[in-house]
Amino acid sequence: MKIIIFTLAMLIVLSIAVPALAPASDKIPVIIMFEDKPDQGLVNAHGGSVMHEYSIIPAIAARLPANALENMKGAKGVKYVEEDSIVYITKKPVPVPIPEPIQPPEVVEWNMDLIQVPDVWSSSTGDDVKVAVIDTGIDKDHPDLAENIAGGVGFADRSPVRVIATDKWDDDYGHGTHVAGIIAALDNEIGVVGAAPDVSLYAVKVLNSRGWGYTSDIIAGIDWSVSHNMDIATMSLGGGGYSQPFQDAINAAHNNGVLIIASAGNGGDGDISTTETSYPAAYDNVVAVAATDSDNNVADFSNSGNYVDIAAPGVSIRSTWNDGLYKTISGTSMSCPHVTGVAALVLYQNMSMTPSDVEDILTLTATDLGVDGFDNSYGNGLVNASAAVAAVV
Repeated sequence: MKIIIFTLAMLIVLSIAVPALAPASDKIPVIIMFEDKPDQGLVNAHGGSVMHEYSIIPAIAARLPANALENMKGAKGVKYVEEDSIVYITKKPVPVPIPEPIQPPEVVEWNMDLIQVPDVWSSSTGDDVKVAVIDTGIDKDHPDLAENIAGGVGFADRSPVRVIATDKWDDDYGHGTHVAGIIAALDNEIGVVGAAPDVSLYAVKVLNSRGWGYTSDIIAGIDWSVSHNMDIATMSLGGGGYSQPFQDAINAAHNNGVLIIASAGNGGDGDISTTETSYPAAYDNVVAVAATDSDNNVADFSNSGNYVDIAAPGVSIRSTWNDGLYKTISGTSMSCPHVTGVAALVLYQNMSMTPSDVEDILTLTATDLGVDGFDNSYGNGLVNASAAVAAVV
């Protein structure tokens, strides 16, 4: 238990400087970075409402009255205060797809053949590799996923005042379920087969039923992933601009052995000479994944930039959906989990590898596309499961 002692002088200062409590609807979402240890008492004294206290970075996510913002920035022990931002799923905006039948006959889709994952299933299916799907949740009852779902946590908003329900991680959108199916749909004679059909999936719900959430909640999902010993955390989301606490959290996760993989974003203009930046993909220590089609052409919506590390299929990808359904959709959201699945296949071969080790194998064994060598649209090329698994020593 942490005991916080305020001197009489400090209490007097706070009583003068801190504004009266504001209604929850008038408070600004912020992330407060401390010089040393997070101080919930200081946040409360400034009229704030604590949302998360993180363990991997010395920070607190809170809602703070607007007229207390400057006082908090100048408070002793506070390094800086950053306004929270909103992130979104990176599914390509299209009309609502038509649901496909429940429990259709199992098919190994073209996208899995293209990246050669069936070639390695005799030696690796990702068994016991722990993957956190940081997204809208996962449909816990989907017959093509249920056996692989090992647990979850919810950090998505549950009310206008952001009451977090950590036990609510079932998918109420469908996006996270689609991502999960690409990673690890079961080899069970129905539907589709994921790239690594025996991994342990963990639903880390940070996006709400409309497909958006706060940066602070994504950081909470990363924090949870570290404390629960995840091997890989995958994020098919983006937006919000650069956030120093987000980068710090990713660095901490990387240093704690969690491989972070993210979608490159869907803001591409079809011109590979231009740069469209999306976070978290553009942060250091993140494997950023671009999208390709069935002919190995980069998708016209896929972001390009020197932060793109690798490419994977992301156009017309069929996978699991809520209520036991299947849907075919496009986006870098769909390319990202292909690389996540292949990373699990690689890691299974040698669980002692670091995130940097796995990333090096993925990028060095990728099938070169576009101009020779690295380029801003394909990164190092198309992920190649067969070559990647063969490269593990």
